[in-house]
Amino acid sequence: MPTIPDPQNQQTPEPGRWAAAGPGHGSSGQPNAEKVREQLRLFLILLLGLIIVSQLPLPFRLGGFVLSLAIGWVGIQLLIGMAALGRAGTSVRGWPSVIIGLVLAGVLTLILALQAVLYPVTADHERCLSEANTLRAKDACERSYRERLDELTRDFRNRPTS
Repeated sequence: MPTIPDPQNQQTPEPGRWAAAGPGHGSSGQPNAEKVREQLRLFLILLLGLIIVSQLPLPFRLGGFVLSLAIGWVGIQLLIGMAALGRAGTSVRGWPSVIIGLVLAGVLTLILALQAVLYPVTADHERCLSEANTLRAKDACERSYRERLDELTRDFRNRPTS
């Protein structure tokens, strides 16, 4: 887990170095380690929420889009705040963790978008799997799903272009 140094142990940068307050900055324009730490907690909670929501059945899974937007916003603000702390001379670790979290959120968002585009096919596949009691029935669900995807792919390729 990324670590943000304790605000009591921070060195104060020379006056006038921080002209404008921004993300991760206090009201005086100084980098605020406590605010960055809170953003990190929020980022990790949102990421965990997205991972959990992506496991729900399909109509509820699409709620992950809201979490994805929030993760993107908080993650970018967090990186800006971490950069400000780094420029202030404070040692900030955890850049890779935040970047990996943003990439994971992006991948999950792409998967959600694909499932939203193919909603009828994916919903039928999940419904079929939930009703399948044997391996043979599950294989039939998988076969049907692949055939429908192949049919959609063929229709898309053979679509006339204008």
